[in-house]
Formats: sequence, structure tokens, C-alpha cells
Amino acid sequence: MSQNNETVFVVVPLFNAKKVLRDCVRSIQKQTYPNIRIVLVDDGSTDGSGALCDKLAEEDARIQVLHQNNAGCFAARCAGTMLCDSGETDYVCFCDADDRLPPASVQTLLDACLQNDADISMGPWNRIWHGVRIHSAQWMPANELIDHERFLSEFFCSWYGITRMPVSLCSKMFRVPLLQAAYRAVPPGTTTFFGEDLVVSIRACTAAKRLVSIPDVTYDYTVGGGTSRFRPNMLREFIGLYRYKMDFAEPYLDAVPQDLRLLSDIELCNVAFTYFRTLMDEKKIPPQRRREIMLESVRLPEIRAAAEHVLSSDYEKKAYAQMIAGEDLNAIEREAQPVSLLRKVLTRLKR
Repeated sequence: MSQNNETVFVVVPLFNAKKVLRDCVRSIQKQTYPNIRIVLVDDGSTDGSGALCDKLAEEDARIQVLHQNNAGCFAARCAGTMLCDSGETDYVCFCDADDRLPPASVQTLLDACLQNDADISMGPWNRIWHGVRIHSAQWMPANELIDHERFLSEFFCSWYGITRMPVSLCSKMFRVPLLQAAYRAVPPGTTTFFGEDLVVSIRACTAAKRLVSIPDVTYDYTVGGGTSRFRPNMLREFIGLYRYKMDFAEPYLDAVPQDLRLLSDIELCNVAFTYFRTLMDEKKIPPQRRREIMLESVRLPEIRAAAEHVLSSDYEKKAYAQMIAGEDLNAIEREAQPVSLLRKVLTRLKR
């Protein structure tokens, strides 16, 4: 058990979160572990969130506030992490402004790190939908101590399409120097939104000497977010993320038993259809323009190459790749038809 000597930083990136921020901060203030510092990063909010941050800091000396011009979630998390002026024994975790930390989250994650001399600890989370708390299934075995070699052989592939370990930064605790080094290593301009946590977590988890998983729920995640809405640049952003991941994987290919290139190409085809579904759900775009966007998308070199690779492989589920490679817009439109709100929510809750 911790003797309260370690400082734990909780970084909260936020943008226009005035309606939910106070509840988020309150959940951190109520943590059973006392030695915490709360870092609020106001990413250029225009709804009064910045003033609320300052007010909260006046009420609690443990709160530090950083105001910055709007630069995206990656930049906000990075800036907050760099404010953690700590030693080797201190730790950091995240809480998004519309989410909450259960009361013992910090204590539980910290104890797991200290008891196992781990650089990173992680636990499952609850999903919250309209106030209803739904416990998510454990993504990986609990009470597992994972060294670097085992991480590469069993869990590294999680960043390439096979979910054996959650890749999010939330519901994890990191040694501060480890996470700061991971942020410094990400090339500028890699991402602002899409995959902003993945590009860091892959570096931190790969660099860790030990990781530990626990059975305790350590995060309450509010269902919703920008990835469910149409974003014109989403597919091109993911292609940039795809390149980043493949470049990062290069030194580890001999140590990893899975075919990371094939897994990434399957994932790229799947993401293309996620993009098409949000496109079909965007009623402000005329039908003919939607088809033009689809055609432009399937003709992107990385998308076409991924589809052709999947078609030439032994992978059984080739329908998406066939539609992409054949530029079958009618089939793509049928597959990408909008689904009901209930089905969307049930699908998200099952993830």
C-alpha cells in the first residue's frame, strides 16, 4: 500500500465543458488517495469553461490551470502532462471532462503500480449512458503482470486491430517520466484528434518494463463523442495514423508473431466503412456529393492498397475489401446505411 509519499497528477483536458466540468472535478476531489494534484487544461474554450477552471482553482489549492489557444486534445493532454513537475516515483492519469473517476480509482491504480513495481497499471471501466451505468467486459485477464517480452508477443497487436489490451490513455496510470518521454517522441503534427491517445499509449506501453492489469473498475466513461459524427478529414487522419503505426512497428516486426501489416490493412478497410456510415448519416450533404466523396475515398492509394492486400490474403471476411477494390458504390451505400439510435448505443456499449 502507498504511504502517500507519491504524488499522483490527474490531467483533465477540456474544451467547452462548462456544463460537466464541475462534476468531473468533484469526482477527482473525492478520491480516497489524498496526495493528488489536478491539472485542468482549457483548450481555448468559448463557453466560460476557462473562468470556471479559475474559480475551481481558487477553491482548491491542489488545482492548477493552464489556458491555451485551441490546439486539439493531443496538445491539451501533452501540455497537461508536461506540467507534472515530479520525480521518478510520481504518477499521472487522465480524466476527460465529461467522464468521472470512481472514488478509489487513484488509490487502486497506484497500489497496483507500487506492489508490482510496474510502470503502468490499468483497469476496466463503466460506460454511462443517460445516467445508466453499464459495466464493460474485462478486455484482458485481471491481475496480470506483463513484462516487455510478453507485451510484444501478446499485446502489441492491440494497436493494430486486435483488441487484447485497451489502447486508451484513460483508465490507466503511468509513471510521469515515462509518459512525458512518450509525448516528446511523437512527431509534431501527427494528430490533433483522431487516435490522439493511441499515438502516445503505444510508445509508453512499449517502453514500459512492466505493466499490470487489475479487476477493479477505475473509470466511468460517458458514451458519446466526436468519432460518432461525420468529420470530413477523418479518413485522411486515420491514414496518417496508419503510417505512423507502421513506421513505429518496424523495429519490432521480428519479435511480434502477428502479421501487423495485414491486421492494419483490415482495420483500415473497417475504418473506411465507419467513415462511410457517418457520411451517409450526414443529411446536409447531397446524395450525389456523398457518392463523389465515397469514390474519392476508395481511390486513395492507401485504401486501395489495403483492400488489395486483404483480398490476396487468407483472411475470410473480405466483403469490405471487395466493395472498395471494385469501387462498388451501390454496395457501399447499402452497407453504410444509417442505423437506429438504439442500435448505435447497443453497439457502442458492447465494445
